[in-house]
Amino acid sequence: MCLSRHTLDHLLAMEFRRLGGDLREGSRVELSCGIEGTVRATGRRAQPEEGGYRWFGLKAHARGVTLVADLEMHSSPHSYVGLCRVNGGAVNVCGLFRRGENTGTAQPHPHDWLRGESGSPLHQRLAAAKFDENSICSVAGLALRPRRALDQDECCVGDTITMIPPITGNGMSMAFESAELTIEPLAAWSHGKTAWPAARDEIARACDAAFARRLRWARWLQTCMFTPALQRPLRQLAGFSPVCWRWFFNHTR
Repeated sequence: MCLSRHTLDHLLAMEFRRLGGDLREGSRVELSCGIEGTVRATGRRAQPEEGGYRWFGLKAHARGVTLVADLEMHSSPHSYVGLCRVNGGAVNVCGLFRRGENTGTAQPHPHDWLRGESGSPLHQRLAAAKFDENSICSVAGLALRPRRALDQDECCVGDTITMIPPITGNGMSMAFESAELTIEPLAAWSHGKTAWPAARDEIARACDAAFARRLRWARWLQTCMFTPALQRPLRQLAGFSPVCWRWFFNHTR
């Protein structure tokens, strides 16, 4: 069961306003670290380079694509791309890519990145795809090394704490889960039952306890996906044993 991110953002915005929230669009908030009562939910923290690579993500909706499974995952030595159908009949094409710092300056079109290498199964799958230009999204400066909430200087949720590798499909879930973990400590602070530093630390400890295991296994899986010597054995094992994918699924949640 899949929902377009555009649709989800719209639904969240309407619900936020229905509950009395003040949503200000078209601007960026300027926040100083450690302001009492502030929860930072501003997404991943930009990092130009990690492990000698520049990591970036691309996403677009396409039509005219026939899938052979509810979710397809295509990998190459420097990327993986997932395909899944979303509401309205379109196919969401979403990939994580890396480039070496000394790579040339030529910048292929996002379509070319998402279609994969010529002759690959991904390229064949998307040969007749018609991309919705308005749906193309990109994000760069990704940092995929796990970080602890207790190491942050402020109260954070979601990717602002740490970003789980996209291969797990668990990033949005962690955003909602971490937000839920803030409810009781924030309510206690707002009623004067606890001081802000105590509430902030309680939230951080709860997030670290909830996410430590999945982040550890996700990093191992991410390493396998970008290590050529491990890619083929992993694909073969997963192809012949559904238990393998179920094991990874359970350990990254």
